[in-house]
Amino acid sequence: MIPKKLAWFAIAVAVTVGSLAGQSAYAEQTTVLTLKNGRGVDGVDVEIISALSGMLIKSGQSNHGGVVQFEDLDEGRFFVAQTADGEIFSEAFVAGSTVELETGTVGWNVATSVGFAVGSLSATFKSDAGLDADESSIGGGPEVGIILFAPPRRILTDGVRPFFETRVQIPLLDPVEFKGDGGGVAEVEDELRFSLGAGAAFPIDLASRRMTLEPSFRYALTQFELSSTPAGSGERTKKATSHAVQLGLVLDVPIGQIGPIGIGLDLGVLGHFPVSGKATVNGDLNAEPGIGVQGTIGIRGTYEGLLGGR
Repeated sequence: MIPKKLAWFAIAVAVTVGSLAGQSAYAEQTTVLTLKNGRGVDGVDVEIISALSGMLIKSGQSNHGGVVQFEDLDEGRFFVAQTADGEIFSEAFVAGSTVELETGTVGWNVATSVGFAVGSLSATFKSDAGLDADESSIGGGPEVGIILFAPPRRILTDGVRPFFETRVQIPLLDPVEFKGDGGGVAEVEDELRFSLGAGAAFPIDLASRRMTLEPSFRYALTQFELSSTPAGSGERTKKATSHAVQLGLVLDVPIGQIGPIGIGLDLGVLGHFPVSGKATVNGDLNAEPGIGVQGTIGIRGTYEGLLGGR
């Protein structure tokens, strides 16, 4: 009897020590991202369960960036993250991991953005009479864009979504204007700008939010008008087009959901680099658009799971 009691006592001691050791061995926080087509979704109930027993360990709800954090998960054990209904779950992971739960469709997305762009507008004026001047002023106006996102890919990191986009801008701000020594005035005014290009949306976590950083490369066609009014003469105009390349960078910050439409705030910067296009009036006055830099702000609505979703 004594050996048997000693054996049970040894087992009890081992279990107690192991339990205390497990309770004291905690890792850094575990982060679960609740996503829908790569964008953070708030208000999702998440559970952490034991990968071995299926026992509920902890539960929480995702915030506005689709992030929910769990503290004090035991080191050396395997867990599974799942939605409260158990329909969506992750692979097994250890404490301190960052885990993604894709709660929605993973097909193509289409987004529409409406915003306003403002920045520096420049032009170069040249004349056989000796005029050669570079002028700049404020330019920009309302802008509408359509963006088509492909399903997530691994480009440098997981979850990157390639996209194609087209934008139309209607410049409304002051044109570039030059005043000659003789009292004449010449100016360049953009009337319509169309761009077409592609880029990639890289997911980032910032201030407990899942955002996307979107570099892009575009071709831009701008319709502009050169007008010249020499001293003592009437105004003469000439319409023309210029061709340019654009380098853009947008930070999209999800701010909510309206039905199937995800709403985001777009903050961006754009470089505009003309490669050809000029207009001529009065026989010798030439003008061509120059390099421009714009900042943009807008609202984006994204319809998720356009094609190939589940």
